[in-house]
Amino acid sequence: MLESFRLSFVVAILVFEFILRHVVTFALYVFPVKPVLLFIRGIPGRIISAFTNGSSNDLAVITSAAEILASVGIAVEEFSVETEDGFHLVLHRLCHSDENPKTENVPVVLKEMFSAANSDICFVKDVAPQPPNGNLSYSSNVSRESDFDPSGEPVCLRPPVLMFHGLMMSSEVFICNPHISLAIFLFYQGYDIWLGNNRGNKYSWRHRDYKRNDTRYWDFSIDEFSHFDVPASVDKVLAVTRWQSLIYIGFSNGTAQMFAALATQKDLNRKLSVFVSLAPACKLQSLNPDAEHSLALFYPLICSSRTFFYLIFGKNIILSAADFWKKWLTRKAFAQIIDACLHVLFSWHPKHAEVEDKERFYCHIYSTTSVKVVHHWFQMLKSGRFEYYDNNAGLGVPGDIIVPEYHVSQIKTPIILLHGGCDKLSNIGWLKRQLKTCHAIEVPHYEHIDFLIAKDLPNQVFPHILRALEQHPPCRPLSRKMSVSSCE
Repeated sequence: MLESFRLSFVVAILVFEFILRHVVTFALYVFPVKPVLLFIRGIPGRIISAFTNGSSNDLAVITSAAEILASVGIAVEEFSVETEDGFHLVLHRLCHSDENPKTENVPVVLKEMFSAANSDICFVKDVAPQPPNGNLSYSSNVSRESDFDPSGEPVCLRPPVLMFHGLMMSSEVFICNPHISLAIFLFYQGYDIWLGNNRGNKYSWRHRDYKRNDTRYWDFSIDEFSHFDVPASVDKVLAVTRWQSLIYIGFSNGTAQMFAALATQKDLNRKLSVFVSLAPACKLQSLNPDAEHSLALFYPLICSSRTFFYLIFGKNIILSAADFWKKWLTRKAFAQIIDACLHVLFSWHPKHAEVEDKERFYCHIYSTTSVKVVHHWFQMLKSGRFEYYDNNAGLGVPGDIIVPEYHVSQIKTPIILLHGGCDKLSNIGWLKRQLKTCHAIEVPHYEHIDFLIAKDLPNQVFPHILRALEQHPPCRPLSRKMSVSSCE
């Protein structure tokens, strides 16, 4: 009876939101208030722009990673790589801008971050050298620290770092609050920072054969992230930088896809010098109808059939209404709704974040992904295993067919687990028992989401990561000045 009530309650919430959204859409169509509302919402940005010589620094209203980084004097190079199954993934690479190459020009908020982390700002080199044959040219607005191998190809001297976001996110979550941004911190420590984007999100939306309204486009789960997106992104970074290995930093779902990739692809283990796992999400904590965890409210939906789940959410984009409400609600109202959802769904209380940082983060937190990815997580929450997606569920396949697991015990790459003592989502104990090459670091007062928005990240987390990166440097590139022995 209780489970039926819970399921009815969840469905009622979804139906209410659907009706309300369409009523608002109809009202905006019938009554000519849309331009007025958009004008009112744009007033804060115009006021800020008026007092900043025409350049708005309100990062909540900025809509791209390039604009966010430009606000703190960092340029961006955008790279695209096609996966074996046809998705075009976008990678953002942080670069020094010619207008801001010196330490004294670094924004004050970033200097405060380095002070909190007890670290200094580092520049490897400010001007890229000319190639031996003089045939290569560089973009006029960025400076790239490079050497050249015997063939005249550029070799970046900065150790490459690839960072991947969490579920329903994009690369923006790593940079939307520059003063507590790990990506920006490591960039000024002399690392070559690359921000990845999984298939289907706002940046990696192109496909070789399918349009976004095609159901086949959205037929992917964590399996595809790990089998296609991760190796394609890693190989692209190594090909461009010409290093032989790189550092990988993932958050939540960004850790799950790498755990799965390393467990199934032996060659990938040799391409990573270290895997830094922020709020690792692999095997989840067990859940039952009587659990104190707020997610227990959704237990009936989690245990429902795949057919019912797809009937409720469709087969394409999960929670596509988020962009609609972000567009029409005020920033504060939208942040309050996201706060409430995180509390109800995951029992998260981001009390370690500044209010402005949290509001800004929530404006960048959502990006599109497939319903199937979320259903994959629900499947693993129900089974209590870190496993492949069950494509046979509900298709009349005999129930004794066991879905294969990802055997993380086979991973050889050194792993740093940075987890929160208040994280009720991840089963860290199981993960530590499985991994033979891991070092776990607990931040006692942190929850899952705190690793992206906590105000004390620079002194609670950054020093641990910097130490790990120094202890596990990537394998250096082969150039005229570097020999194979430098990789050993």
